[in-house]
Amino acid sequence: MIDIKKIDDLTLVYEKIPHVKSVSIGVWVKTGTAFEKGFPDGISHYVEHMVFKGTEKRSARDIAEQLDSVGGYLNAFSSKEYTCFYVRIISEHIELAVDVLADIVINSKFDSKEMEKEKEVIIEEIGMYEDNPDELANDMINEVYWEDHPLGSNILGTIESVRKTKRKDLVEYVRKNYTRKNTIISVAGNFEEPELINMVERKFRNMKKGNSAQIEIPEHKKIGVPKFIKKDIKQTHLCLALTGPCQVSDDKYAFGILSSILGGGMSSRLFQEIRERFGFVYTIYSYTQAHKNSGMSVVYYACNPVNTQKVAELVMKELKGIIKSGVLEKELKRGKQQLKGNIILSLESTSARMRRLASSLIYYDRIIALDDVVKNIDDVNMKSIRYTASKYLDFNNITGVAVGPEEFDFSNIGS
Repeated sequence: MIDIKKIDDLTLVYEKIPHVKSVSIGVWVKTGTAFEKGFPDGISHYVEHMVFKGTEKRSARDIAEQLDSVGGYLNAFSSKEYTCFYVRIISEHIELAVDVLADIVINSKFDSKEMEKEKEVIIEEIGMYEDNPDELANDMINEVYWEDHPLGSNILGTIESVRKTKRKDLVEYVRKNYTRKNTIISVAGNFEEPELINMVERKFRNMKKGNSAQIEIPEHKKIGVPKFIKKDIKQTHLCLALTGPCQVSDDKYAFGILSSILGGGMSSRLFQEIRERFGFVYTIYSYTQAHKNSGMSVVYYACNPVNTQKVAELVMKELKGIIKSGVLEKELKRGKQQLKGNIILSLESTSARMRRLASSLIYYDRIIALDDVVKNIDDVNMKSIRYTASKYLDFNNITGVAVGPEEFDFSNIGS
């Protein structure tokens, strides 16, 4: 059973699952990197860190120990379009979980001394990603593809933007964005409905009202130029990016299957051709990244620098082959089963169900039934695969990022 309640502008969505003994609770604030205009880059992520550093009634140690002591798990993550704070816990301790989440989201102190310490932690986090070439390539492809667009900003920010962020910036950003109208409480698992509603009413009663502070993200019109980052490493790590469907597009089902056929596992075309047949790579895959009004499709691989160009040519050959000839019936069937399997198996966990409820409301303002998702996947046919391939795999709009010891020539990609 899934239900939605409005509690004085605050949205509560929940799914009761009687046969489990746990519950997942998430506080989703509809703000992220794409909504940071007027603030230092990475401020959403900075706030995400700082809420764990103490409130008026809990120290940072209290926040960690209170949930750890009952076997709970507390964490958070930032994205381009939202920030989530969540707890997984045994159902009997749900009130503690709701209390801690409300406390850190509403009453964080943003202590100046803690903030200065956390700056160094975030700078170390940035350094960790920059030292990891595959993470760096997959991060940088966002900046390159969405050049000069809010979606292109790095979630972590930069060392410079983190260093210049002041306490007043965090306080003002939270005041503007962490409001009842901008927040969804998502719950999935075993709980008593009246008790849950009462808990949320009580624990979140002091959350600011305010308005929904979201600004309209502009249309993405310009793909950035390719970028090479020199690193003294053994392999070249390369991402190639083309357009992709946005999160609310009906094309996403056919394109998701297409991406799976192309590079979604060991049976995919890229894996079989480039790793199994030629042995040029150890890792190669494709994925899509969809936001509310824009999307990107990416192929990633890592290989010996002497083979980088050969692999790029083989990737382009596979992409052009799909546009020209489509896919095989057996590939389409396998792609459908793989996509449905991934979705259905993920919903075995309360955390995944909690996330699905919130993201459905964020992007669609309603709950998309699982049966509807499965039907949309089943309705994909050879014609829709060809249509989405020709629509989004536009070789006049392709860009890339290469990280490695030798510069990569992007000039012939797409030709």
